[in-house]
Amino acid sequence: MIPELSSNELMTFEESLGNALATPSAKSTQDMKALRDAGGAVGYDDQGRLIRTLPDGGVEVLEDSNEGVASPLP
Repeated sequence: MIPELSSNELMTFEESLGNALATPSAKSTQDMKALRDAGGAVGYDDQGRLIRTLPDGGVEVLEDSNEGVASPLP
């Protein structure tokens, strides 16, 4: 049986988990670079577009959720 955590223990655990996920290891960073360099990886970019990486380092936009949406006014 797994013991229940106190609120302080839960908060500490969640903070530690968040920090661990926000800071990838050197091996994780190396693995992700190899995946990108090989091409074919699919995910969302910082503009919210669904993209696929290409072996030459470029990207192919598969879906652009911003297409047809007016830009916000300044």
